[in-house]
Amino acid sequence: MFDKYEDDEVEGTPDEPLEELEPTPDLSTDVYLNASIVLPRGEKLAQGKVVRRKRDVDGNPIGRENQNPILDTRRYDVEFEDGEETELTANVIAERMYAQCDGNGNDLLLLDSFVDYRKSERAMSLQDQQLTVNGKACMKRSTAGWEICVLWKDESTTWEKLSDLK
Repeated sequence: MFDKYEDDEVEGTPDEPLEELEPTPDLSTDVYLNASIVLPRGEKLAQGKVVRRKRDVDGNPIGRENQNPILDTRRYDVEFEDGEETELTANVIAERMYAQCDGNGNDLLLLDSFVDYRKSERAMSLQDQQLTVNGKACMKRSTAGWEICVLWKDESTTWEKLSDLK
């Protein structure tokens, strides 16, 4: 047990209650609203969308905005593709948004497997591929017109150009 000295009583000591700050109001420039994030749910990853700001019983928005995402205390409702909703804080949403982007700000999805392939009329036929150069038979190679169906780690599928996947 320590004895208190006179100079121990300074403003802002833990004995004084902290000033209650008003929550940050809803803004049309809220960067988290309508953001799409990928979150782990059980053994799988699931895509969710930030749909609204969380409110208290009086209808006031919860939390305060801060320039530093770690100190941002706002709370949001995130809805998943299956309709389930969960509550997340702004700093968790910011972390997930950052984790799914590369250095240029492009979305980063993890490829799980190739599911299917297809070719369009633009794809070269076998006859069009055969060439003769300096008396030697060779094959002309092209990825034009070929697409691959990709299964992503978040269990979504998309058709991608073969050239993009190469």
